[in-house]
Amino acid sequence: MRFCTRADIARTPSLLAVASLSLSATTVGCAEDPPPAVADETGPTDPIETSSSSGETAPGQPSASGGGDDPTGGDATDTATGGSEDPGTAGEDSETGVASDTGTPNDSGESETGSSSSATGESDDDDDDDDDTGDDPGEDPSELPDPCVDSTYDPPQLGGDVDMVASGYESLAGVAWLPLIERLFFVEVRPSETDDEGLPASVIYSTDGASDPTEFAVAGEFGVTGLAPGLDLSLLVAAHDDRTASWIDRQSKERGVVIATYDADRFHAPNTVAVGRRGVTYVADAGEWLGDRPAELDFFGIFAKRSVGDSFLVDDAMQAPGGLAISSDGDWLYAVDREGERVVRYPIDVDGGTGVALLFAEVAKPIGIATDCKGDVYVTTASGVEVFNKGSTLLGSIAMDEPAMDASFGGPEQTTLYITGTESLFAVDVGTKGIP
Repeated sequence: MRFCTRADIARTPSLLAVASLSLSATTVGCAEDPPPAVADETGPTDPIETSSSSGETAPGQPSASGGGDDPTGGDATDTATGGSEDPGTAGEDSETGVASDTGTPNDSGESETGSSSSATGESDDDDDDDDDTGDDPGEDPSELPDPCVDSTYDPPQLGGDVDMVASGYESLAGVAWLPLIERLFFVEVRPSETDDEGLPASVIYSTDGASDPTEFAVAGEFGVTGLAPGLDLSLLVAAHDDRTASWIDRQSKERGVVIATYDADRFHAPNTVAVGRRGVTYVADAGEWLGDRPAELDFFGIFAKRSVGDSFLVDDAMQAPGGLAISSDGDWLYAVDREGERVVRYPIDVDGGTGVALLFAEVAKPIGIATDCKGDVYVTTASGVEVFNKGSTLLGSIAMDEPAMDASFGGPEQTTLYITGTESLFAVDVGTKGIP
């Protein structure tokens, strides 16, 4: 498995994001072939009923960059984490958490999804004039480094000290580590400072993890909640000011839209973004920071867009979608359902389309989400972070004095889990590599 190249992403930088009051996400690489068949794992199996509509696949999809096999190679460390082999194999329906007809990729590279319309991953035919990718922030053909290379896949160490990096903020939101420059970025939303449309100001801070954070973008410059690393040293954001998922060039602060509408209707106020296989951008729209602006969509949901073509619907059944994250092998999109107090996951096919929602775990007051190289899932909650293996077994938790809003792996070894609380930024070394 490796990260998307410039050819894969085309004009869509990779995203990772977070909710306005709840957020998270991660990025992984591109895959050319469907995931190999692997052994069953213990996990929930029932599809979640949804009612969204689908359209035809957008033309002109970019080519894949390369293989996307699980970097663990099926080694014996599954036992150490309490999990079993990776899900995602077609035709396994008893314990994998995915039925054979839920959208798992088959040998032809096409989704095996049946008639369920909620998460087909196919793009809508309707014109979407506002869905352009914007200008590319630079011409750097290099790939993002794969954080899972040479990983030992040790089980996460959850008993370590949680260090406070910085404190005194009004309301923290998204956090993302940019591995190419080894710096952390995080967002402070300021509900006490609103504009004429009732939108809160936000400040983006930057730090190397050791020094005091400095302002990357001052209040009033951008209105964002979610962050993610992108190619060309860009920063990917879920923005409530212009109701888009966009990239921001780190040096010039030039901004380009990645996804802004569904079926020609603008989003309420995206709060979370993530990028998966073949550069497909996934965005959660829950509308907390719509302000006084009129809504154009009559529902909240999770949407996606390939680098070419219109946006498409992943799920319209959630009333409060939160954090998004991609599994380390690229086979799963994880999503937090805050109102339903659960985490669901969608199988991702080779074109970035998604199958039906499957229950992953029930979690009290979930907010954001992150993943590590082993496939473990870190769910930020009102009381800290709960950690599950990829078979949905609870491995343990990280207790915190503040609600945990978002999380991202980073640091020189990518074993540090950075966590935004409501007022403070925290860091804990969990001893295993994760996805920034």
